[in-house]
This record gives sequence, C-alpha cells and structure tokens, in this order.
Amino acid sequence: MKKFLKEFKEFALKGNVLDMAVGVIIATAFTGIVKSLTENFINPILKLVTAGEKITVAMMRANSAAFLTEIVNFVITAFVLFCVVKIVTKAMSIGKKPAAPAPVTTKECPFCKTEIHIDASRCPNCTSELEAIEVSEADLTAQYEKYAEQYKMDIEKVKEVIPADSLTTDLKVEKAFNLVRDNADVTEVEAKAE
Repeated sequence: MKKFLKEFKEFALKGNVLDMAVGVIIATAFTGIVKSLTENFINPILKLVTAGEKITVAMMRANSAAFLTEIVNFVITAFVLFCVVKIVTKAMSIGKKPAAPAPVTTKECPFCKTEIHIDASRCPNCTSELEAIEVSEADLTAQYEKYAEQYKMDIEKVKEVIPADSLTTDLKVEKAFNLVRDNADVTEVEAKAE
C-alpha cells in the first residue's frame, strides 16, 4: 500500500499533471467571466437591438455587479492557485541536493583567444608557451568554504559532492581568466601610452 501511495504521489506531483490541473481550474474560472459577460452585457444589448426590450439603470447596475463578482472570483482563484503551486514546488524541492557545478576542462589562450585544455602548457593553435597555473591547498579550502556557504551545506558534504581535481580545474580556469584579463589591461595601457 505504501508503494502504491508513493507512486501516486510521484504521479500527482509531476510537473505536467500539476500544470494540467492548474490549466483546467483557470479555464473553469475564466469560463465564469465569459458567461457573465455574455449574460449581463451582450445578451441585453442584443435583446435591445432585436426585440426592443428596454434596459434600465438598475438592471445595468445589477449586471455590472455580477460581472465584477466573476472577475473578483477569477482573481481570487488565480491567487490561491499561485500560492498552492508555489508551496507544492517548494515542498518538492525539499530534500533534493543542489546540482554541483560542472567541471571546467578548458581555458582560453591569452594570445590567440582559442579554447585549449586546462592543463595545456603550450597552445596547439599559436604554439605560445603558457604559464603553468598552480592551485594551493589554501585556495582549495577557500573555494570549498565558498561553495559550502553558497549551497548551505556542511563543508565535508561539499567535499563529497565536488572532487578536489574538479575544484582544482575550476580554480585553474579562474586564475587563467585573471591572467588573460591582467594581460589585456597591460596591453590596453601600453596601447594608450603610444
């Protein structure tokens, strides 16, 4: 029985089923607005034009009040649905682990601006020698702490999710980008000096 209830919960809380349910409820509420518009405004105008029935001020007030009631009902229904979907979405995300950032395996050559492997010491395109980028243990620890704070996880959990070699690659890319940016700044200064 528990397995059956678990399967039903997974089915009922799927995004498609939830979206369809919201669509049906909103369509039903909107049908009330269309029906009210037709009965309270369009039909009396048609009866006036075709049958010559008179429209009184009191009748128009009553019709307007009925139409406004349907609009208020629609807005309330939409707001309640929004709140329910927000709560269900939040409840579904409880217990899910945040996705670990994908490891970066390439960097940009500071000379020819092509993508090369992160560990390359020479660019295969322009054959320029590249500086070796080293990552210290302090850099790794600081990055683990940053991710632990960002994902609101214990640092040991972060170390389980993100292997050290992947984190080292990320830090090498960051340092490579900083080198490229620093070289670009120097080039701009030299160009302005000339």
